[in-house]
Amino acid sequence: MGDDCRLLDIDPLTFGSEPHLISLGNRVTVTAGVRFITHDGAAWVLRKSHPGIGVYGPISVGNNVFIGFNALILPDVHIGDDSIVAAGAVVTRDVPSGAVVGGVPARVLSRITDYEARALAKAELNTAVADRR
Repeated sequence: MGDDCRLLDIDPLTFGSEPHLISLGNRVTVTAGVRFITHDGAAWVLRKSHPGIGVYGPISVGNNVFIGFNALILPDVHIGDDSIVAAGAVVTRDVPSGAVVGGVPARVLSRITDYEARALAKAELNTAVADRR
């Protein structure tokens, strides 16, 4: 885990059964209900023919990343720097740096620069509303 990370309302299930396969960069926020899934539990159906089979994959999260409420991050995924994973997203493949992803399965919704413009416009609007009080 990197520096200046925020782990908000996490629980024992957040980092799953193989937390050693998960790496977080600097300035990462992990919100409530997020699950990092580092294994393919469906391999269980193969255990009759292949006792003890386990299929695992690492998860890496870059720097300056926000992972929203109840997102699922699946094995063998890298989330690039300066990215946002929307609430409820199911991330099945790599997230490019500077992307906002969401949906099931997650797909790129916009660039972080587009999100920044929208957020700043709302922040200015909210400031104006607060000033009228």
